[in-house]
Amino acid sequence: MTKINKTILYLIFFTLFRVDVNAQEQKLSVAEIFKKVSNSVVKVLAYDFDGITITQGSGVVIGEGKIITNYHVFDGNEKLEIQHFDKSFSDIRILFADPCTDLLILQVNDCNLPPIQISKTDEDVYIGAKVYAIGSPEGFENTITDGIISGIRSYTDTRNYSIQITAGITHGSSGGAVVNEYGELIGISTFIYEFTNINLNFALPIYFVNDASKWCQLNDETCLENLEKSCKAYNLTTVALKTLELFYEYPIENNISQVINMVKESFELKSYQSRNQDVIFTILKKFNLNEKHFEEIKGLEKYFGEGFESLLNGLKQAELKKNYFQAYHDLIPDLSKLVRQKF
Repeated sequence: MTKINKTILYLIFFTLFRVDVNAQEQKLSVAEIFKKVSNSVVKVLAYDFDGITITQGSGVVIGEGKIITNYHVFDGNEKLEIQHFDKSFSDIRILFADPCTDLLILQVNDCNLPPIQISKTDEDVYIGAKVYAIGSPEGFENTITDGIISGIRSYTDTRNYSIQITAGITHGSSGGAVVNEYGELIGISTFIYEFTNINLNFALPIYFVNDASKWCQLNDETCLENLEKSCKAYNLTTVALKTLELFYEYPIENNISQVINMVKESFELKSYQSRNQDVIFTILKKFNLNEKHFEEIKGLEKYFGEGFESLLNGLKQAELKKNYFQAYHDLIPDLSKLVRQKF
């Protein structure tokens, strides 16, 4: 074969290759994007420790039975349920949970919904890029909105960033899909700034889930059980904090005891110990306690460092004898730093 013939064959192959790539990268209409991704976006329901539906969010199927959502959809609750129109799934295990990055990865058994296509590059994440958000805002399942990327917000202390978008999201959208013009997942709808006259909406970039090395494996029961205990501990403490906020001005004796018992259960699960300590110090500082409360807190001494017993006895004497030594309360923040242990 002559060099000329080789050159002609190369040009023909290269032209066909470029046509094929361009066909794959063809931008889709709104209707085409919705058709492509709608069966990969679900509604997420969270049930509190009394079995009542409290929170509703969205989720995205990213693998076989694997669904991503925001941790705050689950926070303060005990169980989750996945819905997709007339389908419902409740056999769920947690593979990954991180309240700090606000991510939750679930394995949903018997879920045969198709995974969404995930963007393999961040080159399409730039200011001005067209995007679409699909989720269940206010429970309206699989609502699609459009907009642009209006900002890339970096965090000064890390390499992480969030995607600011104008595509409309609101309560119930959390955990939903943010896709590019090709229907590829580039982010997860996460939070909004309310009470503004412009769309200040934000999404977590999908690179947060590209590293599955930290996920529990389904055959690792120890990892799965420890993660579930950790989530329960965190969520119990969240409920305790919310209860304190709710009854701060009008505390009820039983509510204080309820909070102490929730924190006790969280302590026993061996997770987020310093967060639990903060709840107890908040109770000691802000509420008028009776002897029953002090006895309940005394049962938690083993979770605090040396000096906590003396602090508790001093506060108990001041409170119950009505001497009102305000110095005790004023010193709690400083003393807590001295007696707190790292777990």
